[in-house]
Amino acid sequence: MGGDVADGRSIMLIASPTSSLWFLPTTGEVITADGRYFMPTTLQIQPGTNERTGPYRRVKSGEGITSTQALGEFYLPPARHPSANVSYIHLPDSTWEGTRDTPHVYFGIEYTATNRQQVSIEGGLAFHPAHRGVFNLVTRREEGGTPGSAPPNYDRWNVFIKFSGRREAIAVAGTFGDHLSYGVNRQDAPYGFVVWIMFGLPSGNNKLVALHVHAWRYLLEEPTTDPPSYKRVGVGCAYKMEPTEAPAGASRMRRVIAMTQRQNSTGQAGWARSGTFLLKLGVSRTPLFTPKDLQPISLFVPPSTWQVWRSGVSAVPEHFPATGVISLEQPVVPYYRAVVNIDLR
Repeated sequence: MGGDVADGRSIMLIASPTSSLWFLPTTGEVITADGRYFMPTTLQIQPGTNERTGPYRRVKSGEGITSTQALGEFYLPPARHPSANVSYIHLPDSTWEGTRDTPHVYFGIEYTATNRQQVSIEGGLAFHPAHRGVFNLVTRREEGGTPGSAPPNYDRWNVFIKFSGRREAIAVAGTFGDHLSYGVNRQDAPYGFVVWIMFGLPSGNNKLVALHVHAWRYLLEEPTTDPPSYKRVGVGCAYKMEPTEAPAGASRMRRVIAMTQRQNSTGQAGWARSGTFLLKLGVSRTPLFTPKDLQPISLFVPPSTWQVWRSGVSAVPEHFPATGVISLEQPVVPYYRAVVNIDLR
């Protein structure tokens, strides 16, 4: 029979010849009358699952294929076209206190560790608009990294490593600091960035996770031509290694293009139509200004093989929500080359 506890969690009472057992659906715990509890193995997330973290396009490595690293190039568009009235990334400040929409581009790895814990780690970049930083719940104002300071006054992509279960991401140091900046007047990268990202467990050392990022910006060639031509100019690199638990067996890589949203604002659907958007983000492809293919996304399959992330080593790409928000453009090579849009208008 069913019942309720004081804090509102529903429970189910199960008859037992030795003791009463309560099942808590919200946590999956089974608690005995004498206070002991049992936690079943964490359920695997199924494709298209409502994770209450906002819309995403996710591509995992194939089931049953051990993969420990991923690399490849992405195109990060500018927030706005430098000469036309066109926006590619739009996060109005009216959404900041609510959904806190944040575009993400990252690789992730998941596995069962030798201590039997489920491990999930992510590494990549997250876009933040100018004047948005850390929201102070007391003053109701945006702040920089130091309490009371002003947040950066330019659009940027922060570089991070995130471990599941840890609240804060780990900033990654490099020659371009902790982030890629478009500049105060968006003059530093008016035509966007290309980033090369390598993430995972370095070959031969499975007790460390590493994130390696190289970045280039597109600039207009001088003197200008008709049609215009563009050049890639190096910005720098970032590198970080962090200790982690060693895997006990197979591990799976994933790559994600997402518009993460504050969980308590997304509601039962797991996402909210906030009016924000991220358009023309290229996976192994530059779709704007100087369209061309980039280095394809590849997987490292131990002991010594790098393979392009084709269908033979990939699970079927997943979209959440399944329709109406995520779209792809041509040219597209399924699994490793795409132009992704996330539109919440």
